[in-house]
Amino acid sequence: AVVSTQSGHYGRGLLLQKKSRVQLLKKSRLQQLKKSRLQLLKNSRLLLQKKSRVQLLKKSRLQQLKKSRLQLLKKSRLQLLKKSRVLQLKKSRLQHLKKSRLLKLKKSLLL
Repeated sequence: AVVSTQSGHYGRGLLLQKKSRVQLLKKSRLQQLKKSRLQLLKNSRLLLQKKSRVQLLKKSRLQQLKKSRLQLLKKSRLQLLKKSRVLQLKKSRLQHLKKSRLLKLKKSLLL
């Protein structure tokens, strides 16, 4: 039996072959689309993971910087404190010395 279509007259076997070829093409196109979509998804996930890793690294670096700055600040404060204490001690010693000298002078003058 001959079947007439828009593109011409075919025997039934040829028409079935053409249909199956078209279906196969559609299937392969769909599969390719799925593959490419999956690949895109995978790539975007990987990219997100990479970004988050980079952000984490940046955060940790920043935290380390902050820590080191804080440590430096603490050190400098401690040094300043030590210096001021030493200076205060020197001052008080000097004052004590002056007082004792004055006292000695007074005593010697009184005697």
